[in-house]
Parts: sequence; structure tokens; C-alpha cells
Amino acid sequence: MGSQFVDLFQAPADRHRGKFLARVFGIFSEDIVRLWAASPGSPYEDLGRPTVCFDGAAKGSTLDFTFRNRASNKIYVAEMKCEIEYQAFRYFVLNARSGPS
Repeated sequence: MGSQFVDLFQAPADRHRGKFLARVFGIFSEDIVRLWAASPGSPYEDLGRPTVCFDGAAKGSTLDFTFRNRASNKIYVAEMKCEIEYQAFRYFVLNARSGPS
């Protein structure tokens, strides 16, 4: 990964700046998922941002995605998190594969 890009996000001294940069990065990440879902080859269709309301709540919470599986028509609601500043950006650049091979 280009060092200029990594330097832009690396452990800023100002915590608020780190949160802001994480949100900017998250917005672009959401767009990538939406583009993927818009592809005819994607197994899911993006139905938009749902608002989930719970009994007794004054207002609902708007989440990031509602996906419909193109094969089964099952619907899934998802919230995407982009916490790149977690542990001083420790996991911003992944150097190893995790999970089953």
C-alpha cells in the first residue's frame, strides 16, 4: 500500500481527526459495497438504507444496507463498521491472512 496513503491515516495526534478520517474512509467503503451490489453478477441486490424501529423508541435507527439475495429472495439488514483508528490504526494495513486456509 502506498506510504502516502498510509501516512494520511496513521495515528493522528488529534483523536477527533482520527474519527473524522475513519468516517471518510467508511463512506468510500460503503460506496464500494453499493457498486458491488449493483453489479448484475452480485448475489445480492441493495434495497437501500433501512430504518429499524423498536417498540417504545422515540425514533428509529438508520442502518447502512438492506440486501435481498437474488436466488432466495431472503432479505438481510446490515451495518458496516470502519474502525480503522482502532488501537492506533494497528489493523489498518493487514499483513497476514487469518482464518481457515
